[in-house]
Amino acid sequence: MSFKRLHTTTFRSFRNRTRIDAQTPPRQNTGEFFKPPTNKSLPKLRSNRFTDSDIVKCNIAITDHMRHGQCDSALRLFNSMPRKTSVSYNTMISGYISNGDFQLAHHLFDEMPLKDLVSWNIMISGHIKNKNLGAARRLFDEMPVKDVVSWNAILSGYAQNGFVDEARRFFDEMPEKNEISWNGILAAYVQNGKIEEARRLFESKEHWAVVSWNCLMGGYLKKKRLVGKADF
Repeated sequence: MSFKRLHTTTFRSFRNRTRIDAQTPPRQNTGEFFKPPTNKSLPKLRSNRFTDSDIVKCNIAITDHMRHGQCDSALRLFNSMPRKTSVSYNTMISGYISNGDFQLAHHLFDEMPLKDLVSWNIMISGHIKNKNLGAARRLFDEMPVKDVVSWNAILSGYAQNGFVDEARRFFDEMPEKNEISWNGILAAYVQNGKIEEARRLFESKEHWAVVSWNCLMGGYLKKKRLVGKADF
């Protein structure tokens, strides 16, 4: 085929396609991708056929409802589930806290037949976010088993509210520490102007991440002290 014929054929095809596109109304954005799934898209909630896969689908739908602030819809779906897991409860509790309904979150937490570590940690973090350190401490003390996430949460709560000495006591009592623990207490010292305590802590550990160095140097700069004069 010659170039002229090929060009003519291509042009006609493009012209016909343009006419079709011009006659086709533009697709409107209905926002369907941003709507949580409706009950029609969920499995029929029959107890004799309610599988683990159905529980996962319901948990995802509850998360979507909560993300869009539809707490009532999430609760209706939750109550209609023939069988629930700790993930179902934790999803509801976390959703209530995210939507500022802490009373319902606490009520559902109290009703949980079996609380796992995630349940306790969600509530402790929620109390800390709600500036209720007393309630967070009571839950922390009531926990049958604590992990490093639990310790870091309560440490962070006291540190963020200026109770550095109490945060340090939690840090010293921790049976297991990770980088979040060390950086948490280091940041608490720096943010509250206790640079010398931060330096002593820094010297007690051999390896630190770059973010930890930046935190300490930022504290020195904030106090208008030259980092170069610090004898690391």
